[in-house]
Amino acid sequence: MWVGLVAFPRPKQEKMSVHKRYLLKLLDSLSLVSTALVLLTGTASCTVKEERRECLSWVSIISRIEAPVDEDIDGMLSLFVYQNGQQVRYSEHTIDELRAGLNVPLKRRMIDIAGVIGWSMENAHENLLRISFGCECPEAWGFSDSFLIDENDEELFLGESLRSLFVDVCVCLLGAGGDYPYGLVVEGDVDGYLLASLKPHHGPFLFAPSALNDESGRVLNCRIPRQDDANLSVSLVRTVPDSATKAGENATDYVYTLPLGKILNKEGYDWNADNPEGIKVSIDFAATQIVISAGGWTKVVMMGDKYVI
Repeated sequence: MWVGLVAFPRPKQEKMSVHKRYLLKLLDSLSLVSTALVLLTGTASCTVKEERRECLSWVSIISRIEAPVDEDIDGMLSLFVYQNGQQVRYSEHTIDELRAGLNVPLKRRMIDIAGVIGWSMENAHENLLRISFGCECPEAWGFSDSFLIDENDEELFLGESLRSLFVDVCVCLLGAGGDYPYGLVVEGDVDGYLLASLKPHHGPFLFAPSALNDESGRVLNCRIPRQDDANLSVSLVRTVPDSATKAGENATDYVYTLPLGKILNKEGYDWNADNPEGIKVSIDFAATQIVISAGGWTKVVMMGDKYVI
């Protein structure tokens, strides 16, 4: 038995015109573009069945800050965005870039936004801006705001000004020139800020400023963070504690401690002002008195008295 093979003629292939080939390539290109758009928009949009507030939507964040509060402010502004207590964005921008607007994909719910300039992000850890123990507060400014994003919000407008994150303190030791045997220590219980809100964060703060001699005595300057309690103090010490050692371990080193926080709070000092007034403390050894001034008020405290709230 044998099987016969029959050869059928191959169908003639239709010759494709140039125009038809061009049309097919164009359709392929459009298909790729449409696929890419679906992938991109799918990350910031909802399907019909999804709850809208759980989906990402593009929102433009616009700053109305007109100009830096100080000509010396330089560098990039670090922007932090939080939702549900989680950081969803960190980026750096110039103030001009924020004025132009920044498009960010966000869920339609509460949002906390903070911006900081002048603070090294090397000291930003675990959602905190922390001051290293033994260091003064950086010369930094910032803003923070909270919004509830609803279905109709397409733009968020931030505040118009930056607030200082530091307060200047000047201590004058009158009549204490030459080889003065005492140093100065500034202590408190605020060691930085929470990133989401820029509210003070509680932790040990200690700084021993260097002294400059002038005609009236010795001048010591430092920057402290904003306070939200009454535990700020200024102490005269025989030996300045090392920055790695918690102040107060050797109480015999402390000659005199001024409860500066208690005095400022009782006198109505405004820690929440956009730019808190500088604080000046003049210690007059001859008169055994201390003169504290800030803004438009002055308070005199005798060194032998206990200041009780």
